[in-house]
Order: sequence, then structure tokens, then C-alpha cells
Amino acid sequence: MAILQSTEISGSLSISGSLTAQSFVGDGSSITGVVAVAPAGTVSGSAQVVSLLGSHSGNVGFGTTDPGAKLTVAGSAISISNGWTGNHDILFVGGSPNSTGGANQTAARIRSTASAPGGAATGDLRFTVNSGDSFVDGMYISTTGNVGIGTTSPSAKLHVSTGTTGTIAKLEGSTGRYLVTGTDGGGHYIETGGTQASERVLRIQAFGGGSSYTQLFIDGANENIYTDSGTNVGIGTSLPTYSLHVQE
Repeated sequence: MAILQSTEISGSLSISGSLTAQSFVGDGSSITGVVAVAPAGTVSGSAQVVSLLGSHSGNVGFGTTDPGAKLTVAGSAISISNGWTGNHDILFVGGSPNSTGGANQTAARIRSTASAPGGAATGDLRFTVNSGDSFVDGMYISTTGNVGIGTTSPSAKLHVSTGTTGTIAKLEGSTGRYLVTGTDGGGHYIETGGTQASERVLRIQAFGGGSSYTQLFIDGANENIYTDSGTNVGIGTSLPTYSLHVQE
């Protein structure tokens, strides 16, 4: 059957065989069991498979006829293009599905800003969350590969900033053992803690080869500073010959 112009059908249309069309217009609410296959060369020069509705109740698949989610893409990459001067965004929308990315509708966002200064492509990556209708950048990866947490201008491979005093980073192990670093009115500090007195010891050690280490202990529970057995401590000298060697 060939239809060469617009045709309106009132009621049901049953077709035994294949139906080929450039497009189907409508919300698709009453269509079931449809699999549309675009011929090779019609979509960016390659064949694409699009599955609509069918047994998956509204799931859409690109590159697959068996989509397992609302949108399933089977292939090596997903391309988001907005030129070399714009933002490339993935939005996690909590409000209206027609949201344009405003803070009152968007739960989180992944953004890359692309540019090509001098013809060379560059791009960064920004992970943003929402805190009370206000966007907060959680992590930023610069065009040099530096990672920033709390900063969008990382000056090292890992740059963590709070912009205020207090704890900057915390490493926590089992049974409440932790190591934190931060700043206060007295400067920068490194602190260790634990639920037991024996765990509240900060140990600084250097590998000496084999199974040997040189260790310095700061015992917070007993307010002691000491070294491991056989280690000399030098003040004013890098070659101590006694357990405690002080040189003016």
C-alpha cells in the first residue's frame, strides 16, 4: 500500500506485513508491538535500531530491540554535542521533565565545558549537586587532569579545599579509628583518634628496605613522643650518634 499524501484514519488500522514511513506523528499511547528500523545510511550514515513501546511499556532502545530501561543505548559511545563554546550537560531532574536545568528543578548535574583555543580541543568535567535550590560543585576535573574537591581551580593532582577552618579531609578505618587534617587558629594540623587509648597514636614511618622501618610515635593518650628501638634522634644534626643528640 502506498500513501502519497497526508491521510487521516478514524478508527483502527490493521496491516499484515511491513509498513514503511518517514515518520509517525502522535503520542504513541495506543501503539503496541512496534519495532522501527531505519535503513542504513539514513541516520548519520549508519543503521540504527529503535524500539518503541512493545512489551516494555514505553522503553526506548537505540542499537537494541530489547531495551530494559526507559532509555537503553547499545554501542561504544553516546555523543553530546553543543559546539566548542557551550556547556555539555547531563541533568538529573527532580521536578518537571521539561526542566531547562534550573536549580529549583535539577537534583544534580554533570557538565563539560568545551573549547578549542588555537584549534586544539580542550574540555573539563564538573560534578554538581543541589543543596536547597543552590548548585554546589562537588568535584571538578580541570583540562590539565587535576582533580579539585571544594575548588574549581585545582593546582595539584588532588586539591581539597574547604574555604574555612575545620576538618579538610578524614580517613576512617575500623572501630572508629581515623586520621584527619584541617586548619584552625593555630595553623594546619594532622590528628589521629580511636575508641581505645592504644589506637590514639600517630605513627610516622619511613621504609628502610626489607622489613625495616624507622618510626616516630606521637602518643595522644599518654602524651608521649618516642621512636622505635635503636633509633637515634637528632636536633640540629642529621647524623645523630646518640639516642638523643642535640647540636647547636
